[in-house]
Amino acid sequence: MINEKLGWAVGGTPGRVYKFDHATSVETWPLALTAPPEAFYLAPNYPNPFNAGTRIAYSIPHEAPVKVAIYDLSGREVAVLEDAQKPAGFYEVAWEGRDHAGREVPSGVYFYKLRANFQDLSRKLLLLR
Repeated sequence: MINEKLGWAVGGTPGRVYKFDHATSVETWPLALTAPPEAFYLAPNYPNPFNAGTRIAYSIPHEAPVKVAIYDLSGREVAVLEDAQKPAGFYEVAWEGRDHAGREVPSGVYFYKLRANFQDLSRKLLLLR
């Protein structure tokens, strides 16, 4: 939701609500989600495009081994953000545009992929340095 007259916007990802005020400050509130998610879901990263960092939200409906990783356009794995057994729930990870060794990666299009219980979901993101 956007209110151009007052200069704020509200949006969200699974498990979080964001308020953007005059494009200079961001507030975030966790939602009290009592029921487990009903499906695997990989949200669009925010912000996208990004410079300093971006957040990726996802949900899994039951316990599963989970891997969230970043890939370049040639399909090479650039970074692993999550690789663990997780109970059902809503999750969020951050990527600061760095590879496995902690080096900044160049500007460009990358893919992020959620793999849980042999199911894959992926989306595209844009890093601008």
